[in-house]
Parts: sequence; C-alpha cells; structure tokens
Amino acid sequence: MSSAADWSRAYARQAKADWLAYDRLLLDPDVPSSEPLHLLQMAVEKFVKAHLYPNHPDPGFLQHTHSVIEKHLPTIFRNVSSTLSKD
Repeated sequence: MSSAADWSRAYARQAKADWLAYDRLLLDPDVPSSEPLHLLQMAVEKFVKAHLYPNHPDPGFLQHTHSVIEKHLPTIFRNVSSTLSKD
C-alpha cells in the first residue's frame, strides 16, 4: 500500500506532466483550443490533490472525485502566496 506522501508525489509528478503537455499544445496552431485547456484543467486538479492528499481526512476520496478545484484552489493560492511573500 502506498503512503499519503507517495500519492502526493505521484499527483505532483502527473500535474507537472500535464502542465508541460498543456504548454506545448498551447503553441501549436493546429490543435483546437479545447485540448490544451483540458490538460490545464487536469494539471490544476492534480496539483490540488497533491497539496491536499497528505492531510486529508479521507485521502481515498480524492482518488475518486473531480470536485476539489473550486473548493480548495483559492485557499491553496492564498497559502502559497503568503509563504512566497515572506521571502
């Protein structure tokens, strides 16, 4: 069985891969705009799951939901930006 930290790292790695694919497709004029946007949505969702997984009361729930972005992303941005502003 994988640990919460393992799941978090896996989500983070996949978020990075989705982001890189988004970035590449965004520059290709032959790709419909919906394709890179779909990858962006997936990257953000996995980023949020990577952030939440270690401390979520029911981490298994995160594996089966797509509704984490709207609820948690604003809080994550506030936390990260406040940390960055201290540097």
